[in-house]
Amino acid sequence: MRILIIDDDAAILDDIRAALLPGGYDVITESNPVEALARFEQEPFDVVISDIRMPEMSGIDVLKKVRESHPKLPVIIMTAYGDVETAIACINNHAYGFLPKPLDFNELLDMIHRIEEENRGETPIDYQKLKEAYKELEKAYQNLSKMVDNIN
Repeated sequence: MRILIIDDDAAILDDIRAALLPGGYDVITESNPVEALARFEQEPFDVVISDIRMPEMSGIDVLKKVRESHPKLPVIIMTAYGDVETAIACINNHAYGFLPKPLDFNELLDMIHRIEEENRGETPIDYQKLKEAYKELEKAYQNLSKMVDNIN
């Protein structure tokens, strides 16, 4: 499972990475939410975990952007500011979960295990990337055929 973690606090990113790596997860960390979303659009992820308060963009904004292109992808929001308004915004934007800081890593791991169980046997397919890869493969095959014909 590939997990993108977004938080402007490097120590928190390191702590979450250390908690998840022993489980065999592919953990990618980003401290800038704008750069994280750019990476999210270029690479496949199974889960996004985002802090709520960050410079440039809030975790709710991250959640909304993820929902635009991947409406079913689990997004977990974490915050040291657990007010009712934030919780409501998370619910209204279909966050998978809401975790208070300091994080309880067992609770985070339980949430990730639930996501794994819910997604068992279901691998999201990016059909656009699949089409592009097929076109590249087709071109390579045609080039190889021409080379073989030229040899003969």
